[in-house]
Amino acid sequence: MSNLLVVPETGVIIDREHNNYILKVTDTGVLERLTKNIPYLFTQPYQDMTLAVLPVHDDALTILRNLGFSTTGMEPLYWEYQCPLIEGEFTAMAHQVTTAAFLASFKRAFCCNTMRTGKTGSVVMCTDYLQSVKGVPGAVLVVATVSNLTGVWLHTIRTTLPHKRAVVVHGGVGKQDRLRKLRQYADYYIINYDGIKMVEDELIKMVNDKRIGIAVLDELTHYGNPKSQRFLSMYNILNGKSKVPYVYGLTGSPGENPLPIFGFVKMVNPARLPCSRLSTWQELTQFRYGRESWQWRNKADCPDIIYRTMQPNIRFDKKDIMDLPPIVRQVRDCELSKDQRAAYERMRDEMIALTKDGEIIEAVHKASMSQKLFQIALGTAIASDKKTVIELDNKPRLKLIEELIKEAEQKVVMFCAYTGAIDHYAKQLKALGYSVGVVDGRVTGKKRDDIFQAFQNTKDPHILICHPRTTAFGVELAAADTMIFNGPPISGDFIYEQALERLSSLKQKAKQISIIQVVATEEERKFFAGLDAGVKSSELINDMFAAVTRPQK
Repeated sequence: MSNLLVVPETGVIIDREHNNYILKVTDTGVLERLTKNIPYLFTQPYQDMTLAVLPVHDDALTILRNLGFSTTGMEPLYWEYQCPLIEGEFTAMAHQVTTAAFLASFKRAFCCNTMRTGKTGSVVMCTDYLQSVKGVPGAVLVVATVSNLTGVWLHTIRTTLPHKRAVVVHGGVGKQDRLRKLRQYADYYIINYDGIKMVEDELIKMVNDKRIGIAVLDELTHYGNPKSQRFLSMYNILNGKSKVPYVYGLTGSPGENPLPIFGFVKMVNPARLPCSRLSTWQELTQFRYGRESWQWRNKADCPDIIYRTMQPNIRFDKKDIMDLPPIVRQVRDCELSKDQRAAYERMRDEMIALTKDGEIIEAVHKASMSQKLFQIALGTAIASDKKTVIELDNKPRLKLIEELIKEAEQKVVMFCAYTGAIDHYAKQLKALGYSVGVVDGRVTGKKRDDIFQAFQNTKDPHILICHPRTTAFGVELAAADTMIFNGPPISGDFIYEQALERLSSLKQKAKQISIIQVVATEEERKFFAGLDAGVKSSELINDMFAAVTRPQK
């Protein structure tokens, strides 16, 4: 292979033999800027241009970027690193390599690639390059949600880099077990966000001893509150007396609210903040518009301030880089059974319903009415003793769900917001002959990971019934081509948006993806329509309550 490489995006020549960048400059103004800002620049006239030669180094790239030059393709990772097969199976996509190369050229940076673009694979390549090629001492500390520790991070590291050792610092019998795992040799330590507080002192010691040289924070939304104990513990580890040299913050949706972004930047790259206090930052980015202390709105230049502050940053949008199957969204209607209709109308009118068997369903206060109405529409509800799950006749809804399962060409994911409904439908679908897996808050750790892995990689289960919160971050469900929302996901608009992304990824093989909302009442329909329009779930519940309790004319 030639020692001279030409970067197609910029025309820069890379002299690998002498470890130099060679820039072809025709503008004298540009040449003056380069000469002024790069003291070690060597220039040589050549034909009708000037060749500017500077050493291959991250600092050189930073200076070029600050001067407005595109450095895409100039990062050393491109020619110094042999990219492995992601998960031992997939060739790294161009945007994944670009992301890895970009991050590796900075010590502190953000990756805001949208969901399902393979951020985990990019970070694994970046960190492996830093350790294996650049010789960065110490292990990589990966901090992620519990659901992603094993099924996402451990799986990706082990299958992509089988020669590296990764340890999950979670589970066991408590603090001593976590300390034992941290004292083992590993190239990667994978830990959950709240587990950090338990072993904070040990992690600080590991940083001081250079046993940790790189940190990855997967999903920065957990660090939006700089006053929380979770934030303070992580900040002490990354930015204490001995700072972690390389820190990368990941999030697919940083959002438009400047307050959590202050926390993101303070954690990952505090040098970028224009002020040290959250109150000053709020005054810089927002203005008061009412009498109440909580009434703030973003200033016109707030997006620009956020963009400038949350740097260095790389972002690829899935729709721009991936040829994914079209997504078809449907609303499918079903009827309430006679039992459901009677209980539903009684609950609306009197906040208490009596089933045909004499069991009582009661909304103990008005704010819980919307919850009871949604439960009745699904066919289950909690009795007045707050323990017994009442199962109502739900044949019309079950019949529709079976029809949707039969229409799917691949597997099916179904979301329910209530554990009683999850158990009820799992029992009913199993009775119809389907293999069913269940993942909700009661299913944790290895058992949860095993179910997700089986769903994605084996024949059974054919149907996966989940609580929406269990798939909010990083879970891969591309073995399915159909996602059924059996009733509204009241966990929140963010959880709803995250759940929608689970089928749409690099691993999706379906010709079409179906997102189906099952509704039987006007309240369910309005809730879904509001979520699709971007209305917060808390506002939707308030509006729904006002509507169902309004006096009838």
